[in-house]
Amino acid sequence: MRKLPPRVGWFRRLCADILFVAKRDKMWWLLPLIVLLLAMAGLLALATLAGPVAPFLYPLL
Repeated sequence: MRKLPPRVGWFRRLCADILFVAKRDKMWWLLPLIVLLLAMAGLLALATLAGPVAPFLYPLL
């Protein structure tokens, strides 16, 4: 595993580790799936936190 500088945040370190594993194991097909799952989780979190906007977000889910 590569060593990253200590000032790098946890999210950037996580992204670097995911990219490293995908490159090492030739699992590039996994990256679009991860992006899609993160986008759906973000939309779901936005829908639950936004009260008056929620009826407009539900058709997107």
